[in-house]
Amino acid sequence: MKSIVLIDIEKQPNYITDHYYVTSKTEPLGLLYLESFLNAHGVQVHVLKLPLTGHAWDTIKNIDIVGLSGLTYCWKQMEVLAKEIKERAPGAFIVAGREHAALSPELVLRNGNFDAVVVGEGEYPLMMLCEGKDLKDIPSLVYRDENGCIVKNSSKSFLNAEESFPLKRRRQWMRNMLHESISKYSEMAGIMLSRGCVFKCDFCTAQGMWKGYRNMGIAHALDEVRRVIGSYGIRYFAFHDLMLNTSKDIIYDFCDEIIKRKIEATFFAMMSISAQNLDFKYLEKAGFNEIGVGIEIPSDKRKDIGKKLSFNKTVDFIKKISDAGIFVRGYLILGWPWETSKEELVEEYSNALKLLPINALRINFLTPFPGTVIYEKYKDFCIYQPIEECYEHFTTMEPVLKFKISPIELEEARIEIMQNYYFSKEYALLGLKQKKIPILNSMNESFYDHYKNSLNNKCYKPILMANDS
Repeated sequence: MKSIVLIDIEKQPNYITDHYYVTSKTEPLGLLYLESFLNAHGVQVHVLKLPLTGHAWDTIKNIDIVGLSGLTYCWKQMEVLAKEIKERAPGAFIVAGREHAALSPELVLRNGNFDAVVVGEGEYPLMMLCEGKDLKDIPSLVYRDENGCIVKNSSKSFLNAEESFPLKRRRQWMRNMLHESISKYSEMAGIMLSRGCVFKCDFCTAQGMWKGYRNMGIAHALDEVRRVIGSYGIRYFAFHDLMLNTSKDIIYDFCDEIIKRKIEATFFAMMSISAQNLDFKYLEKAGFNEIGVGIEIPSDKRKDIGKKLSFNKTVDFIKKISDAGIFVRGYLILGWPWETSKEELVEEYSNALKLLPINALRINFLTPFPGTVIYEKYKDFCIYQPIEECYEHFTTMEPVLKFKISPIELEEARIEIMQNYYFSKEYALLGLKQKKIPILNSMNESFYDHYKNSLNNKCYKPILMANDS
């Protein structure tokens, strides 16, 4: 059996914004799942952190396979590291994984620094590599044959709930990614109930990465929750599912068990307005204190982006979450080709947001990730060319596309929209209303304190703080 090293390439973006919590790095949940699975099947696994120390390099020099995982904006660093590994450990077989590699394997394999790409789930492909299987017999693998031609093996979903194993060595990775709202927890742990997504949004990498959706059952997640609480005393959990409310039954089953077993924990999850509606008061009872929602602002000019939109449904969905006493995180995307005027954009978004009881607003910019529908549509509108050499800008934190509104105007629009929202009467009234709910009031106070010097270092402490008497 061959040995393997797994490395998560997560770096600080070159371009940051004051109102994003970008200094913290996420728990590499995918690599921890891989480590546990491979260990359970007799594979010697090492999960390493960057920067690599002398001891880490000593480990790599004596290893058979190296797996590198990273997002698009980390691609340049991934390639540089792969080249260095080839020089220091020429016998190592280097594999790339995660969304960027899965959606653009030809780019990853172009310079010979990588030997193969795993598309989608990596548990069985990596195990088969460690077993020494012939490359042509390993599903979901992309590689070059002896003639230099790229070969794409058929893709397949592998892992089921019964094949999940307790995650190892979690404590050294855990930290609270949402500390600005629940500051009493210094650490949080990731869990999952599903993999993939049922939607086919033009801007999202999920379809190319996961090839569909399937739930993993609740048993493994419940075991992880109990184990993390018992072993580490951590009671704050973030679901890494792309959209947790894809299956209503699965969520309710999970909540049933949390309540029945009297597990005291706090949960964060992303949910889709287009998926299943829920009894959010029941979720709050089970410990769901934070829910994130992607928001589509209505416009007569808006074109189809691969999903059905209903702003009335958006308003109803978010109000139900808020009325249940749950902290709402709203996520917006600016920079669409149908946005033609900064002034109209600011007015349109500001007016729409007044109808939504959102506690924390995050605004990103449309980014054409390789392999998505919008990549082929809009790559020629990228302000950085050649686009393949400029992926470090693909963080969604800065505009990379130019249509009618310039990148500078888009950044100005983001600040104005956020100022208009946080200074609005509606936002002030939301805070006053939630003062009656202890957990929400505490989260709001923590959030305001964290962001009081945001937005170009201008204090935008909400007016409710000055009028809370």
